[in-house]
Amino acid sequence: MRHASGTSSPYRNHQLVVSVVILLDAFAFGLSIGPCLNEVELWGLAAAFVFVLLALVATVLSTVCINPIDVGMSRDQLANVNQTKNPIYCFQCKFYMRPKSKHCWNCNMCIAGFDHHCLWVNHCIGTRNYGYFFATTFWLLCSLALSWAP
Repeated sequence: MRHASGTSSPYRNHQLVVSVVILLDAFAFGLSIGPCLNEVELWGLAAAFVFVLLALVATVLSTVCINPIDVGMSRDQLANVNQTKNPIYCFQCKFYMRPKSKHCWNCNMCIAGFDHHCLWVNHCIGTRNYGYFFATTFWLLCSLALSWAP
């Protein structure tokens, strides 16, 4: 079964944990700062947290919606491959992979610039979504830091 993205089934328990952590973080921030919002300086903190939370959701969605699949090499690209480097043929996907690509057994597809299959977002991290994955990690750490700020 080909796994299209982190938003498609089969879902993993890790995805549920990430969703619950983000929701609990937002809930805890609201409980801790909500009663104190009559103080003007805390409105800036609340606005920063909302911005960070929206950025986190946007980068998580970008990470899982961008398909990092390797589309294979065309005949012209195969002809230009250095003869000392034989192209690798993927028997599962039935095409020649680009250099630095690897077949992911969780997603059952070849990933361009494969780094790892992230269980937390249930999606492969490769060249095309690598930056979004790091942005997701950054915004998650920022949201956790802001929730403990008050």
